[in-house]
Amino acid sequence: MKIDKKTYIYLAIAAVGVVLIAMSQVNRGGSDLNKENSNVSGASPSTSISPVISLRPSLGASIKPTPKPTPGIKIEVINRYKDMAAQFDIGARHLVLDETCSTIVPSNVAYKNNTQIMLDNTASTEPRTLRVGDRSYEIAAKGWYITTLYSDKLPAQLTIFCGNIELGQLDLK
Repeated sequence: MKIDKKTYIYLAIAAVGVVLIAMSQVNRGGSDLNKENSNVSGASPSTSISPVISLRPSLGASIKPTPKPTPGIKIEVINRYKDMAAQFDIGARHLVLDETCSTIVPSNVAYKNNTQIMLDNTASTEPRTLRVGDRSYEIAAKGWYITTLYSDKLPAQLTIFCGNIELGQLDLK
C-alpha cells in the first residue's frame, strides 16, 4: 500500500495539533482533570467540572509576542551616523544628497583610486538609487551607504546619477 503526499501532510498537521494541545496543557500546569480530581476529595457543592481537553490549542503556547523596540537602538544608529559622518568629513569623502535627489554636495571631486566614500540620503524620506560610474547603490530613506571607489583604468571619470538626473562627476587618479 502506497501513501500519497496528501496523507503525509494531514498526518503532519494532526501531529502538530496534538503537540500544541499537549504544550498548552503543560503550560497551564497539567490538565484540568488532575486539578479537578485533587479538589474532589474536599469538594464543596459549588465545584464545577470543566472539560479535560480543549479542541483548540492555546494561542499563547505557539505564538510569541513581537518584542518591543529597544530604546537604545535608535540612539546607537544616530550615534553611528554621527561617527561615520565625522570620519568621512562632509565635503571631503561624505557626499550628501538633497531631499529631492536633484543635487549632491560635493558634486565634482577628485579622489585617489580605492578611496572610501559615504553616500548620504538622510535628508530624504524616499529611498534612492544612486549610480556612480557603472555601479548602482540602493540607499534607504534616511539612510547612508559606504563604498570604495575604484577603477582598473586610471584616470577614470565616474558620472553620478540619481534616477535620470546627472548630479556630477568623480575623477579617480
